[in-house]
Amino acid sequence: MYAVLGPLVLGCLGGLDACSSGDVLGCARLGCGMKMVVGFSKVFLGYGLLCLASWGCDGVPEIPIGGGTGGVGVGTGGSDAAVERILPPVASTDADGPFATVIDEGDDYWVFRPQSLGDGGLKHPVFVWGTGATAVPEDYVFHFSRMASHGFVIVAPTPAFLSASDMTGALDWILAENRRAGSPYFAALDPDRVAMGGHSQGSTSTFDAEENETRLRTTIHVAGGSFDGRGSSKVRTPTAYICGEEDFALPNCQQDFANVQDEPTFFAVLAGVDHTGAARAGLPGMIAWLRWHLAGETERAAEFTGPAGTFFRGIWESETANWPY
Repeated sequence: MYAVLGPLVLGCLGGLDACSSGDVLGCARLGCGMKMVVGFSKVFLGYGLLCLASWGCDGVPEIPIGGGTGGVGVGTGGSDAAVERILPPVASTDADGPFATVIDEGDDYWVFRPQSLGDGGLKHPVFVWGTGATAVPEDYVFHFSRMASHGFVIVAPTPAFLSASDMTGALDWILAENRRAGSPYFAALDPDRVAMGGHSQGSTSTFDAEENETRLRTTIHVAGGSFDGRGSSKVRTPTAYICGEEDFALPNCQQDFANVQDEPTFFAVLAGVDHTGAARAGLPGMIAWLRWHLAGETERAAEFTGPAGTFFRGIWESETANWPY
């Protein structure tokens, strides 16, 4: 029964996290919350789920984030040598970056990207993101646009229920577009600066995808947590686990962190945040993590190193494993 209902609950309660009310400015100011009514009915195996959700901007706790230029970190993103710094510096990862953004809406993938690609010879890093179950890229416009404003190209598969093949298929597609003359992404992306991650079911799909994936520098798992406890056994790169204190999936997240093997792993529990709010509340950390591991900002290692790091303060209740930085 749990094997059947687990994914449904994960998607029903978590997959709809988004700032999709249309009040993007309001959500940018206050953070994105979600009001949810969950009704149980004896429809499917006696315990079907009916989810009714309405979005608003009820204010995830404000997150004080320091500038991105301090620190003396020595870490390198990915598994190779140090990555050259490639993006314009920013004062905060809790605000829009310097790039104007656009959304390319396709049948199979939505791409959130800087409006002008490749300026000054810049090769943009790529982040493949899996949405929560029942959700679609449109539900994460605020999140993905914020990431894209920092110079990243975000590729989100469109299925409401994702699998590992959707994640790897998205990466295959965007890298092929980078090679195809006439593509809007032609020669504008860096295939050596690639990450993958997701929220809720998007996280569990990332676990399954990364097990046999060799093109990634890092992964990010938000409010995921594998059902069988084997998630960490599939990780092949430095990774970040971010969950909410009030997240029903927190025990699974904690289990995955307890089962970490050899890879450097950052684990944060966000105080006062639930499953649906973790993607918004964790966004500043996600952007800082990507700027570190994909854009060569190695000083950001200090932000993820306790006890004084930025992401060990405020709502961030964090710890690390295999941490050499």
